[in-house]
Amino acid sequence: MEDRSQYLALAQLSQSVVRSILSYLEENELEPLKVKLSGIVGPLEDCLGERAAPPATAFTTYEGLNTLSDAWGTQTEDILGLVRKFLEFGGGTEAKGAAEELLVPFQKLSAQALLNFEQPEHGFPLGVFKLCGVQ
Repeated sequence: MEDRSQYLALAQLSQSVVRSILSYLEENELEPLKVKLSGIVGPLEDCLGERAAPPATAFTTYEGLNTLSDAWGTQTEDILGLVRKFLEFGGGTEAKGAAEELLVPFQKLSAQALLNFEQPEHGFPLGVFKLCGVQ
């Protein structure tokens, strides 16, 4: 169960980023979003192999890497680039545009993490297939 809790940790992290993006877009609260995104740049670099010795983070576990792959696929580098751009902008219309673009990927990541958590570890029980009419 401890491994599966990594999915929940990633979902929680993603949702906190989404909430921070919405707070920034709706109430102009920039600092909490900058702190959140600054905290995930390193772990995203770790999962892409951009740093020499990655520490264990929500992104570098099997569950985290699997979820990133499922949710973002080949767009992970592009999303990391967008996070970096947002952090460089430091406010203004460019930052708002980048924040809007980041909203969907982090929503997808959260949804995928919850979906991965909900999936049974050892496949579906045979009874589920019989109920669905699949043999």
